[in-house]
Amino acid sequence: MDPTPWGLILIMFAYAFAGWAALFAIHWHIRRRRNAPKTAREAAIGYGESWQTTNL
Repeated sequence: MDPTPWGLILIMFAYAFAGWAALFAIHWHIRRRRNAPKTAREAAIGYGESWQTTNL
């Protein structure tokens, strides 16, 4: 019986980890770029501004 190819298994896990790390980095970057309002007042001002710009 052939021995277990530990090198191949480790390389596969390394590629999987690199892929998940890349997906997490993209997710973190998108979340960081969103400019969510910090307070309810900022949310209300943003809502008012968007309503004025989209109201025909």
